[in-house]
Amino acid sequence: MWEEEIVNWVPKEEGNADMKKRRPLMYYEVPRKLSVGIRVKKVLKVWRDNEIIDDDKYAFLTGRTTVQLIMI
Repeated sequence: MWEEEIVNWVPKEEGNADMKKRRPLMYYEVPRKLSVGIRVKKVLKVWRDNEIIDDDKYAFLTGRTTVQLIMI
């Protein structure tokens, strides 16, 4: 269902019909990201509750990062 996009080309300048002066708006992107985010959180809860995921794994976990803080 997510494989097709609806693109609405909105003019950047009012009344200018030039295709080079248009901005693409894709309305499916927001619901897609919302749906994926909800599913990921549900899966992560199961992983954490059942101790399937190790605390040292950062993957796409909220608030976790592989970037080390730079102390000045």
